[in-house]
Order: sequence, then C-alpha cells, then structure tokens
Amino acid sequence: MTTEDQSPQTEIPAFFGELKKLREEKNITLEQIAADTRISLEHLQALEKGDLENVPSVYDKMFFRTYLRALNVEIDRYFDAYLEYRSENRTEKTTIIQDFSEEEELGKKYYYKNLLVFLPIIAAVILIWLLINFTQMVDEPSMQPVEEIKLQELIPDTSIYTVPEKEIARIETPVVHKLRLNVIGLKRTWLRLVTDRKDTSEYMLLRGNEIEFSADSLFEFLIGRADGVEFEFGGKKIGALGDSTQVIRYLAINSEGIIARRLGVPIKKREVTGEN
Repeated sequence: MTTEDQSPQTEIPAFFGELKKLREEKNITLEQIAADTRISLEHLQALEKGDLENVPSVYDKMFFRTYLRALNVEIDRYFDAYLEYRSENRTEKTTIIQDFSEEEELGKKYYYKNLLVFLPIIAAVILIWLLINFTQMVDEPSMQPVEEIKLQELIPDTSIYTVPEKEIARIETPVVHKLRLNVIGLKRTWLRLVTDRKDTSEYMLLRGNEIEFSADSLFEFLIGRADGVEFEFGGKKIGALGDSTQVIRYLAINSEGIIARRLGVPIKKREVTGEN
C-alpha cells in the first residue's frame, strides 16, 4: 500500500485535554465515573484521549455523553465538537440512544416494510399446504354411490363417550412462560436494560412513555434517575425505587420480583455533600 492510499490521521482536538483538566480540578477520577456508569475504565481512558480506535463505534457517542454528564459541564458544546471530530475519523453512521418516540416510529416503519415483503410468501405457503392436505388425486372418477356412515355405528352411545385422561395429557401443547415487565416514564431519564444476561438495549425515556420488555428469566437495569420510572410486573405496580437524589446502579428482577437493588448518588451530588 502506498502513502497516497492511507488516510491522514486527524490531530487530537484541544477540548479532550480541556475536559481532562476540568475533571482533575473537580477531583473526579475515571475510576469513579466507571463505577457510577458501568462503562469500562479502558474505554473511558481511550475516550478522554480521543482514541476512537479503542472504543466500540456502536457505543462511543453514548459513552461520551455519559462522561460529559459525569463532569457536569456544558454538554452540547463539547458533544458537537466531538461529533465533528468523530465524523473525520469514522465513516459509519451509527446511533444507540434516541427518544422513545423516535424509536417507536422507526419500529412501526420497519414492521410495515417487512409485512409487505412476507405476506405474499406466507399466503403461498398456506395455499400449498391446503392443496396437499385437502386435495386427493385419482386416476378414474368413482361411479360408486357414497354411503353415509352414521356416528352411532362407530360409537354406540355418544352421550357417555369421553376422551381418556391419558389422551388429553398427550395432546396438550406445552406453554413457554416468559417474564413481561412494563416500564412507565415518570420523568426524563436514561436507562440501560440487559435481558437474560445477553441482550443489551438503552433508552432515553420521557414522561408518559411506556414500553414492555420480555425475558426468559432475568431483567437487569441501570437507571440514571431513581424516581424517573415506575415498573408494572405481574399485574402489580412496583413502588418507589428511590428519590430524585439517587441513581440506580443495579436492579435485578426475576419471576419473584426485585431480587437485588443498589442505589447511589450522582457524582455532582457527591461533590456538594463531600461523599466518597
């Protein structure tokens, strides 16, 4: 590969160093931010240096906004500068955080688009199945009259005939039970959800938004504002999770309800109160 084929490296902007200096003046460590936000320390270190190669492209914008909130600085100013720097170093256009209303609209478009594609295929499969199961091919038409068989000839006393219990057990269809959880927005807040220890999603929930989640066995949450959401699980609403001065660092829900909850104080609150 020649030198002309390689794209020049963009110089690291000064605002990265400015943010690091502000963090140190406020006596906030990256370890503290990592503990509060559950973003790995390695990703925070790389992000503060402007090293985008070592930060996942799917999450880097969300990580940077969370980092700015932890420093309690002017978010729009620094985030706009970050997006400009990012556009010069990454060509893919990805996003992970959007308002719930935008996500719902995108979901509807995606659903209708796929519906138009798969409806003809489903109709064709049903038609073939009907032809196979309800059509009989014969070589010659039968000239024999059709003899009616009465039900009484097969079952002498239909009034007392019942299906044996063992037959009922055999034909029952097993049902797979899944957990369902409604999350209702009380105030604007960010939340991260991990279902069954494998699927992760993030949302910016607004007041009045409601979303339903399902899982096989476990929900795990990280919520930016303890009083920002209300849960409805098993037909019952779960009470207050915390107050406006707290974040939910970890919340676990299984079929028995809430099995673990760990609350914390945001970094800007700890600065005022002097908590560690």
